[in-house]
Amino acid sequence: MTRRHARWVGGIVTLLLVGVVAGWIIRGVVRNRTATPAPVVDYGARMEALAAAAGSGGADGWPALTRALEQFETIETAMASDQPSTPGFGSPPIGPRRIARRLLDSGLPATLDAVAAADHFVRPAGTTAWSLANTDSSKAARSLSRVLTAAMNAAHEAGDRVARDRAFEWALAVARAHANQPTIHDRLTAGAVAAHALETLRSQVHANGLDEDAADVLDAVMDRQLAWPAYATALEGERLSVHNLIQLMFTDDGHGDGRFSPDRASVAFGGTPRQNPFAGIGGVFLASRVETTAIVDTYIDRLIADAACLPPARTFDSDDFLDDYGRRYVLVRAMLPGMAHAVRVDDKHALQVAATRVVLAIERFRSRHDALPGTLDDLGSVMGVVPVDPLHGGPLVYRRDPARVGGYVLYSTGYDATDDSADLPAVRTGGATHDGKDVLLTP
Repeated sequence: MTRRHARWVGGIVTLLLVGVVAGWIIRGVVRNRTATPAPVVDYGARMEALAAAAGSGGADGWPALTRALEQFETIETAMASDQPSTPGFGSPPIGPRRIARRLLDSGLPATLDAVAAADHFVRPAGTTAWSLANTDSSKAARSLSRVLTAAMNAAHEAGDRVARDRAFEWALAVARAHANQPTIHDRLTAGAVAAHALETLRSQVHANGLDEDAADVLDAVMDRQLAWPAYATALEGERLSVHNLIQLMFTDDGHGDGRFSPDRASVAFGGTPRQNPFAGIGGVFLASRVETTAIVDTYIDRLIADAACLPPARTFDSDDFLDDYGRRYVLVRAMLPGMAHAVRVDDKHALQVAATRVVLAIERFRSRHDALPGTLDDLGSVMGVVPVDPLHGGPLVYRRDPARVGGYVLYSTGYDATDDSADLPAVRTGGATHDGKDVLLTP
């Protein structure tokens, strides 16, 4: 190539480069002038609407629940201050039954009646960046559930079924209040609170029997208080929380996209801007706002679809799913809570409910026929459809056994649907529902 040709080629290349740079600058100016930032979304209001959708337009019971928990904590605190203490050893713990007796003599029962009668529960949305849910009620709710089960036991021993059933309904109402909240944390709290009451009731009924009318009363309590929203509601609430986090931590380029901004993230979590002009450069190497939102939505959509299936039909491996994405998506992994494990905790709650329904039906059958049923199929005459084992979709295992309290045993064959009855008692419902383990449902 001659020098003349080389100069021509160099000039053309230079002109092209100048044109590209000029075009990029002009495009940036035009995009900036035509940018229309999206309006800020009030995800807190959407969370509240999601909680309200669990009801049918009746009274909101969250204010009553708040009063009940405050009254309960006041009683606990007052009793603790009245406790004598030994120097060097402090005060002895206060037994749940003592607290239960004080509780029944206070104004708390009327407040708990209001909680039980509520149509739905809408907790005001939180204001922190990390979560739209203020879950401060969880600890008090779990403590109250232990006291209410103590009240159930005391009433049962005294032969006062009305008081026992009332305490049972209070506990399930506290659980329902949390199950109505669209977060996984609240769903876990609801399951723990309900488990205390359901296990206590099954133990009492299995050991001492129940007439048909009393079984009908308890079934009606469960009908009222165990009408929980689907687990998908909790996952949708988590989606809103993560979308809120993305809105706070990512820029808005006015064209539906943006980049992660350390300054915005710092401000969102109560800090101050880094005052470093180069601080935002790292966001260029991370997934954009659109990409991050898309992967979050896909992840939660897959979880919702999986949660609607019985465990054997679930195919979504959340860990493998996130592992398929590289370092550009590191923020996604940090923002998504451990949602997959919580689906199994909900399986455990479903097992608790199914087992309690079956135990009540067995006692109803015994009261009507003065004998235990031969198989669970015999219960169709007293309960219609017999619940399946929610861990695998097959039947629960029932066996008459004169050597056992109540004359029978009821258990689940676990996620693997394999009967390991030689190893009973295996895992109580108060523990984890381990793979490959049977779950004993009666004492």
